[in-house]
Order: sequence, then structure tokens, then C-alpha cells
Amino acid sequence: MPQILLLRLPSTGQEETEWLVIDEAADSVTTRQRGPLSLAAAVSGTRKVVALAPSTQILLAEPELPRAAASSSLGRCPSLWKNS
Repeated sequence: MPQILLLRLPSTGQEETEWLVIDEAADSVTTRQRGPLSLAAAVSGTRKVVALAPSTQILLAEPELPRAAASSSLGRCPSLWKNS
């Protein structure tokens, strides 16, 4: 089963990245590890990498969503479209 390297990037002021290898069923293959990003890069190998970044450090002025993802996401949030 293909494995995924799940990275949690550090917040401002922190130096260490946390990572975990999971399989497609989201079951943990390794224990959570911590260290510099360069060490996580060495672990990645041929795995797909998913990075989680702190939301306070991300700015999307004009996000581009795939059409299918946009329509399914909007359907789950009908309250966003109600007039106040």
C-alpha cells in the first residue's frame, strides 16, 4: 500500500518540523518524529508528501479550487450563502 509522509511545518519561532508516515487508510506506519526539515526530507524517499502549514502564515488572495472540490465544499456549507 502506498505511503504518505505527513509533515507539520513549524510556526514562527519554532525550528523543528514534525512528521509521520501513514498509509492510504490513514493508519500510522511510523511513530511521530521531530527534527529539522532536512531530516524529514531524507525520510520522504518516493512517498507522496502532504504538508500542513500554520494558517497564520498563509495568505491566499485568490484561491483556485478545482471545480469538483468547489461544488462539493459549497454544498456542505449552505450557511455561508445565506443573506444576513
